[in-house]
Amino acid sequence: SEKTYICVSNVHTVVMGKQDSSYQAITNGAGLATADGMPLVWVSKFLGRAIHDRASGPDIMTDFFQQDVKGEYKHFLFGSTVEVLKNLETEIRNRWPQTKIVGVFSPPFAPPSAELDGAHAQIINESGAQIVWVGLGAPKQEQWMARLRGQLNANVLIGVGAAFDFISGNKPRAPIWMQKCGLEWLHRLCSEPRRLFSRYFVTNTYFLWNVGLQIARQSYLGRPK
Repeated sequence: SEKTYICVSNVHTVVMGKQDSSYQAITNGAGLATADGMPLVWVSKFLGRAIHDRASGPDIMTDFFQQDVKGEYKHFLFGSTVEVLKNLETEIRNRWPQTKIVGVFSPPFAPPSAELDGAHAQIINESGAQIVWVGLGAPKQEQWMARLRGQLNANVLIGVGAAFDFISGNKPRAPIWMQKCGLEWLHRLCSEPRRLFSRYFVTNTYFLWNVGLQIARQSYLGRPK
């Protein structure tokens, strides 16, 4: 069967794609790209290209494990730290005992290379995994999935960003009401202000500027039919 990868997109990754054509090509080449965040949903509706709803990395993971009631699929967890992976695997086994986790791996912090990719592909292939959950963060996870897809036997690679941290309990996730109001980014910013300040304020401003330009163009030329 055909092998593919899934990208979970948010304002940050959309802006990165706007600034880097090679990264945009990777996300555009995904078998599926979901909207992780209400701002993308709202903007898509306003521009006349409505996205039905958001589908974040943590929600995709939890929904999949809940629906795989018979444990039909073999899963591999790739990314994050050894400690987070240990806690994540324990949490998954406690909440969804039917789920088959056939392997976990925390890659070293090193530049990508053919040697590393080959070693990682061998580890994953030997596990017999059918689905690989990738928690490297953007843009690394999307680049990794695009590079490794052809070397892996797994049918689907899914880049889920911070899902490993949230599901494992390593980091607290925003309350449901903040998620629905599009304020999950604010919760994350308050939790990690130094790391995320530039990401949210710079990229969000850039995103809003480009949305404004697109709205202006559509107002002048007319909405797409």
